[in-house]
Amino acid sequence: MNSLGKWITNGSERPFYTRKNIEITKEITNAVAYVCGLGQFNFYINGAKVSDHVLDPGWTNYDKLIQYVTFDVTKYLKEGVNTIGAEIGNGWFIMNNDHYTFAFPAFMPPNPNPYHAYGKSLVFAMCLEVEYKDGTKDVMTADDTFKVAEHMVTVSNVYGSEYIDGRKAQIGWNTIAFDDSKWEKAKIVAEEDEPKGELQNQTQPPIKVIHTYEGKYLHDYADKESGEIRKIYDFSQNMSGMLEVMELAR
Repeated sequence: MNSLGKWITNGSERPFYTRKNIEITKEITNAVAYVCGLGQFNFYINGAKVSDHVLDPGWTNYDKLIQYVTFDVTKYLKEGVNTIGAEIGNGWFIMNNDHYTFAFPAFMPPNPNPYHAYGKSLVFAMCLEVEYKDGTKDVMTADDTFKVAEHMVTVSNVYGSEYIDGRKAQIGWNTIAFDDSKWEKAKIVAEEDEPKGELQNQTQPPIKVIHTYEGKYLHDYADKESGEIRKIYDFSQNMSGMLEVMELAR
C-alpha cells in the first residue's frame, strides 16, 4: 500500500470519534484494513477493538515518515451491515498547550529544537480491502460519508495525560444500532494541509498492555487552592502507564 485515500478530520486539534456503516452483500474470504490516525488511534469494527495494540502508529517525524498499521479484519466483518469506527487522539502530532509543552523556563536559554505541530487538525485515513468467495473485490476508503463527533477526551497529551468529560461520552458509538444522526459529516483535509510524510507500513513490534496494577486507596486530601477533596491511590510501582477507572458492583 502506498496510499490510504483521503485524510478526513473533524477540523479541530482535539480528539474525535469517527464512524460509518457499510453493507456487505456477499460471502467474505479475506479482508484487510490499512489504518492511520494522527497522532494516535484505536480502530473498531462492529463494536470490537481490532487487535490488542495501543498507541498506534509509532512516533515519527511526521513531515518525513508516517506509519499506517495493517490489520487482518476477516473475522470482524460479516454479511449485512457493519460499523467501522475509530478514536483519534493527539499523540505527538499536535501537542495541546493546555498541558506540558517543550517550552523552557524563562531562566534557561531558548530551546534549540522547539516542538511544532505537524498539522492544523487531527486526521484519519483508512483503506479496507474485502475479497469475496465469487472472486470479486471491494476497496473502501475514508471520505466525507464518515460521521465525526467530539470525543469525551477533551485534551490528550503525551506528557500531560488527559482531560475527560463524561458528559460527552457516546455510549455504543461504534455499534450498528447507534444513532449518529446528530453527528457531523467528516471534512476532507485540503491537499495543502495533508500530512507531509511518506506513508509506510508499521513493521516494529506494537505496544501492548503487558501487566496491570491495581491501585490501593490511601487517603483523601483537600486541595489548598480550590478546597476540593481529592483521593490518593498507590500503585506500588513507578511507571508510565494508562489509567483505567472501573465501576465496581455495589
